[in-house]
Amino acid sequence: MHSCSLAIVRPVDRLRLMLTVADPLVVAGALLLCGTIGAGPDAGIIPGLALAMLPTAALIFPLCGAYGSSVLRGPLRSCLQALWALAVVAVLISLAMALLASTASSYEALFTIWPAIAAIGLCLIRLLAFTGQHLRHRHGGLLQRVLLVGPTDRCESFSRHLTSNPSLGMQVVGLCSDDLILEPGHLPVAPLDECAGLAERLGVQRIFICSGLDDRGLVVQVLRWTLHLAIPVHLAPDLSDLPVFCLRAGELAGRPVLNLSDSPLSDGALAVKWIEDKALGSLFLLLATPVMLGVAVAIKVVSPGPVLFSQPRHGLGGRQFHVLKFRTMHHGVPRPPVPPRPAARLDTADVKAQPQASGADDGMHPQDPSLVTGSSPLGRRGAIAVSSPPWPSQVGDLSPDHFVQATTDDPRIFPLGRFLRRTSLDELPQFLNVLFGDMSIVGPRPHAVRHNQQYIVEISDLMRRHLVKPGITGLAQISGARGETRSVHEMRARIGYDLNYIRSWSLLLDLRIISMTILCGFVNRQP
Repeated sequence: MHSCSLAIVRPVDRLRLMLTVADPLVVAGALLLCGTIGAGPDAGIIPGLALAMLPTAALIFPLCGAYGSSVLRGPLRSCLQALWALAVVAVLISLAMALLASTASSYEALFTIWPAIAAIGLCLIRLLAFTGQHLRHRHGGLLQRVLLVGPTDRCESFSRHLTSNPSLGMQVVGLCSDDLILEPGHLPVAPLDECAGLAERLGVQRIFICSGLDDRGLVVQVLRWTLHLAIPVHLAPDLSDLPVFCLRAGELAGRPVLNLSDSPLSDGALAVKWIEDKALGSLFLLLATPVMLGVAVAIKVVSPGPVLFSQPRHGLGGRQFHVLKFRTMHHGVPRPPVPPRPAARLDTADVKAQPQASGADDGMHPQDPSLVTGSSPLGRRGAIAVSSPPWPSQVGDLSPDHFVQATTDDPRIFPLGRFLRRTSLDELPQFLNVLFGDMSIVGPRPHAVRHNQQYIVEISDLMRRHLVKPGITGLAQISGARGETRSVHEMRARIGYDLNYIRSWSLLLDLRIISMTILCGFVNRQP
């Protein structure tokens, strides 16, 4: 039987607990207040709706990320996330009111007043909570006294981390190490084997073991020395030397597991994103259908060949899927003879018989330098010499293995195709990919398979963008990192936006990206 008193609960957990209880009460209370002041002729149903509001808000607010650790670090983001959760609750309640009320006018006044009152209440309670927490931290209240145990450099690194995150409410009051190099008077210090005595003398509330993953002996010793103390002991391994991404701790049937590279999206977040994709994807596809029909007819008139092309791209978990786009390039048009190229090295896996052109592709070109320079990671072993490209000479739609990005004034793009690319109308068929489950509306843009292979050696984090589903639009696209990538630096900048999106995902961020795409993201000057 494990117990934990409120005295050693972290302030962020205490704040989360308080808001989890207060938010449903504020939302339901605002609804009752509207009924009291007579907002709407059907005010008699309001008490029942307010009662149903409690479990609804208690479920929706966590799903919308209102209590995430990153959200609770400051009042502004906490208020914005709470307002988003309130909007979702308001939509659900409005649907219920539409079914229960006799006429729309019977609840029109209610939904003019209730959301405003609830929003003010949610923001006010957060501002008061964060202000009170700040004042108590400033005067030393609510701060948990922490003892760090382990190598001095790792303890100091962890101490700086706690200091730079005051919302954690932790104050380092002592350090135990066998390689003490601190200046006298900096902190109360002691050898490792005296950590239990120092913890008792200082009245610490938590002990953190700062070590590497391989220092099992230190962990066992500290646990034995502190076995008689009623003080929580935590392992804070220093993973700065490891390429860790979105670190999370969990358990499998009672056995602890440390996730070193994983998607930060929880099961609840994945459910919210699935609903977002299906609901908004269906809506956008319905609205875009007339435009898509017009584009399809126009392509058929101006350029012989198929209307759509399907190209393999890397998706969730690095698995391949076929992305759909309107064709914007000439289909199978012969190009001038290609002059002989000097012999180069190529992976034997890349020189097998190439498939003939069968569909359109906006990123294929027979002069792909990655095929002959060995820049693909597949071209590092088993190489053979070739003197000329083994593919047919033609402009336009080649097989997916013949990759080169579209460039400015690319001769493969026909005039209507250039307009479609500049307005992003060629991307509209990807809403079908969203409904098929291969893509999301918002996420890292899917690269061609050969595009990823071209950069994977230079950019080690590249494939981490596939920890989530690829998207039609994303943070990189609204930030200007779209279109042709002329250098590794440009590609690294795009990957940086993608990884930042994965780390900081929220439904509010998705809606902001969608709004920015609608307002200014369609028209672009990229090829």
